[in-house]
This record gives sequence, C-alpha cells and structure tokens, in this order.
Amino acid sequence: MPVGWSKASVGCALPASAAATLLRRLQQWSLVEGGRIEAIDGSTVVIWSNGVGAAAVPRRIACFVVEPDSGRMWVRQIAWDPMRSSAKEVWRMVFLLAGTTIAMRGSG
Repeated sequence: MPVGWSKASVGCALPASAAATLLRRLQQWSLVEGGRIEAIDGSTVVIWSNGVGAAAVPRRIACFVVEPDSGRMWVRQIAWDPMRSSAKEVWRMVFLLAGTTIAMRGSG
C-alpha cells in the first residue's frame, strides 16, 4: 500500500458465486484488456483512475486485498488515495467486480 493512503482492515466475505464473478471480471477489466483493474501478487487488486482529459495521466487511486477461504473470498483490507478516491469508491468497485449490490450509507 502506498505511503500516505488511508487504510482500513475489514472482514467482508463474498460467497463462492460472487468470488467467481470477481475473479472473472478481474481478467475482463484488467489494464491489459483496456480496463482500470490490476491484480498484483494474487491477492492485491489495484484500481486505476481513468485518465480522462488530454493532460490526465492514469494513477493508482485505490486497492483492496482479498484472501480465498473455504469456497468464499474475504476482503481483508482496503486502501485509497484520499486526494483521488474514498472508502466508498473502493467498496463500489469490490461489489461491482463481484456482481453484487449493497446499500451504502454516508459519504466515506
């Protein structure tokens, strides 16, 4: 996790079907395929900015750490660049990748 990023240890279990969807979408939406997702070392997922605008450069803006366990996948840690992202945005990406929806409260 980059220095200066906000971090939170979490314990969110994704069921097997959501874990399978997340793994499939990690490949489909990877940087190599033109997406904004980069899987590193088998457990860390990095989210990149989209680099919109002529002068914009894509940057790492957030990440989360996953751990498979007994058919499920656990999200163990989230981190984000507080100048470019938020915890809420990390969770949105986790659940978008997993193909699930949740109710989010607050602005964090």
